[in-house]
Amino acid sequence: MRKMLLVLLFVLTNTSGFAQDEPIRLAVILDTSEPLQVRYVSPKFKKNVQVSALGGLVGGLIHGASIASKDKSLEERLRASVGSRASRDLELQLGLAEAFARETPHLVLDFLPNDYLRKGKPNFARFDAKRNSHVLVVEEYAGLSTPNIRWGSLVAQSTLKLRLYDTKTKKRIIKEKIQGIGPHTDDIDTALDSPEFFLKTYPSAVRALGFGLYWRLNGRNGLHSIAKNTPHAQAFPSIEALLKRQSALFDFDRPKLKGWRTPRTGTPYLFSNEPKKDKKQVAIVTDIDLLIKEFGQDFESLDPYIELRIDRLVEMGWDTSVVSEVPILNVDPEWISYGLPDPRGGTAIFLHRRNNQYVTTHQIVVLDEDPVPLLTKYQQDIEGYINQSALRMK
Repeated sequence: MRKMLLVLLFVLTNTSGFAQDEPIRLAVILDTSEPLQVRYVSPKFKKNVQVSALGGLVGGLIHGASIASKDKSLEERLRASVGSRASRDLELQLGLAEAFARETPHLVLDFLPNDYLRKGKPNFARFDAKRNSHVLVVEEYAGLSTPNIRWGSLVAQSTLKLRLYDTKTKKRIIKEKIQGIGPHTDDIDTALDSPEFFLKTYPSAVRALGFGLYWRLNGRNGLHSIAKNTPHAQAFPSIEALLKRQSALFDFDRPKLKGWRTPRTGTPYLFSNEPKKDKKQVAIVTDIDLLIKEFGQDFESLDPYIELRIDRLVEMGWDTSVVSEVPILNVDPEWISYGLPDPRGGTAIFLHRRNNQYVTTHQIVVLDEDPVPLLTKYQQDIEGYINQSALRMK
């Protein structure tokens, strides 16, 4: 598998020239100079953390695991254990190249060395704007951190700070940050002192970010800006304009639950509800997704959409091979539901329903090692919310 990815990376970064049928080339500069970090929370730590739920493609959200400050003594142990064996540049290149190749044939990545940076910014004098109209600078901060409720354990994590520049105008047009975690946790001593733990799980954390980076750029109109005035402009429409047009066509009606609060999300495609007493452990997150070709999901039925969504969860570090046992909810049988272990600790229940080209998904998040008591406590509220909410076409 690694040999295949290396071949893929070579092909994607070594095609020269630009013709009518050739892809756009996005220059990418990776900065992995920051040493490995450790953010650890001991089992004695009692403070809960706010639930951050993963939305659908429209949400485009990836949430990290870190909730504590860095620990220098633990960082020294990790760095001594791993040494120089972690090929962070290579793993990032493979993860990003693989994601972009899977999502579009119209754009490929040119990975450039660090000396294309000057004082942390692109040295624009070195760029050929005709070949690379834009450059993406990716700073990585990697290491180990404690997942939300699994105090005393550690997981591989990677945080990417993104800056997209126009090489002609020299202006920064996007600034973002995304985070990903590995698929497995381990106790502190094993994670720190056994180099195999980090070396085997870190690549999964990085691969999870490839998809997230692509759709974050796409959702912020970054790819639209890159493709403007090229033969591939139609392949990258303005996602912001598209979402605005689509949002004018529907309303999402939902009930107000007594004892719950509804934080603002800033988008008509994402809704959040949390009980005031257990808001740091329980949430109902609803997202509205679109079955359209612009998102690569113009499906005729719900089944392939769910398969694609589960595949994307895997890419983000979720273990979908194990189904969580959760209480059966008394909701309309048209809802397709299943439960999965949340990589942050706890359980997530997903419910999907289609309405024409829209898919409504409820994600019930319970960040507790034993989710049953909290699910039982709020089962009536959850069922009432699902049964009384509806997507209504205007």
